Amino acid sequence: MYRRNPGGLSRRDFLKSAGAMAGGLAASSALPFASLAQSDMSGALQWNTNHNTLSVNDFKIVIENFNEEYPNIDINLINSGDASLYYTQINTAGVGGTLPDLFYVRSFDAAPFGARGWITPLNDLMERDGMDLSDFWPAQVAQNSYQGQLMTLPYDFSNVAIYYNKTMFDEVGVPYPTNDWTWDDCFEIAAAFKDGEPGDQTRWGVELWTWAWMMMGLLHAGGGATFSEDNRSCIVNNPENVATLKRIQEEIAAGNAVHRGMTPAGLDPFLTGNIAMEVQGSWSAFYMLDGIGDSFEWDIVKLPRGSTGLTSVSAAGGAWGIATNTEDLDVAWEFCKYITNTESTNILISNNLRSVPGRLSSVPRWEEVAGTDIWKGRYVQVFPEQMLNDAINWSYPVFMGEYDAAWNARIIGVFEGNDPEEALAQIEEEANAAAARYFEDE
Repeated sequence: MYRRNPGGLSRRDFLKSAGAMAGGLAASSALPFASLAQSDMSGALQWNTNHNTLSVNDFKIVIENFNEEYPNIDINLINSGDASLYYTQINTAGVGGTLPDLFYVRSFDAAPFGARGWITPLNDLMERDGMDLSDFWPAQVAQNSYQGQLMTLPYDFSNVAIYYNKTMFDEVGVPYPTNDWTWDDCFEIAAAFKDGEPGDQTRWGVELWTWAWMMMGLLHAGGGATFSEDNRSCIVNNPENVATLKRIQEEIAAGNAVHRGMTPAGLDPFLTGNIAMEVQGSWSAFYMLDGIGDSFEWDIVKLPRGSTGLTSVSAAGGAWGIATNTEDLDVAWEFCKYITNTESTNILISNNLRSVPGRLSSVPRWEEVAGTDIWKGRYVQVFPEQMLNDAINWSYPVFMGEYDAAWNARIIGVFEGNDPEEALAQIEEEANAAAARYFEDE
């Protein structure tokens, strides 16, 4: 189900290994699609996204660039800033066979949407146009594939590290964390920042998020597993995972750690100085820079190692899928290729450090921007480095949505004192009931 990138791998060696992985998704059948000259291509596409205003402005720039090469193709961009509404609309359209030609697909959804027949497999199209997988992160290839077929072309890829308030560290007199630290170290440091008693606290050491995909990595670092090797069943209820969750419970009960929901409502507790460290994603670096301004000094450090000695970074990302109900596959494919090429990825991701670029060839531009004065030497490079050395190349199962719902329904209760073994047993049972429905016809 997964493979780790070997630590200390050079970019050159990594690119070689990525190219080797491409052979695992070789296209097989001849293509019935016509090859058209750029100047002859015409058509109209609907492109649905789920992003903020800044991203949409860059989408429009990419559309303008595309139309310089393809003036006879009209792109209708429809953006929904409401994530819940967007996914409701996509699922409704999928059931009804009315999906937009091209639409945003999270890596958790590639396998479920592929299983439902909503998105077009891309191997044959890639073979026709001489494309391979060597420019994509191996973990990303795994997540964007279903039954040996690449289902989507990558937009970005995300992982988490720990942002920390250097000014608070200086005031308390605590040394800054280093990249060789463990979760034991993290919680010990966190205790120094506690202010007030549980139930009436105003400051905590570290804030944890509860996202299912992110927690998969933390559980793995503690020796546990979430899904079987073949991704056909959930095995999250195991002693290692119980131990990891109990440890988090203890730190929250002691007031050293906190989860979002226990902090002051309506405020970002990291920006307001209510927490010293926050587990947060690569997508937040740009917004931290803007939101914090000159309020305090801050930096980023690698995610701590678990009891296994591994950091075990679980990654997830966004991509673009072509609906199987599109009326012009060639045009949709041409646009999909264009918005995910290196130049477009630089515009959409690397120029503003919006998470990690979906193409390895865009990483040099990302690193160039990360080295500019605006970032003041902050360690934003941790995110591609973790992708290179610590990311687990696992994929998400077709029942990931049901697992995610079961997890979200119970994890807050676990963090607040409910029996983790009982909760994990319930999550496992519900996830496996969903898995059985997907595989019942086999």
